[in-house]
Amino acid sequence: MQIEGKRAVITGGASGIGLAIAHRLVAAGCSVVIADIDTAALQRCSTEHADFLLYECDVTKRESLEALADFAWSTLGGVDLVFANAGVGLPLKPL
Repeated sequence: MQIEGKRAVITGGASGIGLAIAHRLVAAGCSVVIADIDTAALQRCSTEHADFLLYECDVTKRESLEALADFAWSTLGGVDLVFANAGVGLPLKPL
């Protein structure tokens, strides 16, 4: 699959697997939006690669996801790839 020139959004992209994916996509010629709730991690990303587009996002909130989509579409002109990588924990309760 040819991905050069594709536009990608990665949630949970400021560390771990998401960040590794972001590095590989940029190296392959993609435009990448890294979305994460962790502001400090996003700041670290800004020093790692000048081509990363960064967006603070809480994937548990619909309005935050809608704002991310608006940002990605207005900045990139569209989205070809989405990596839903953010880890979301549900509240635990006794069975």
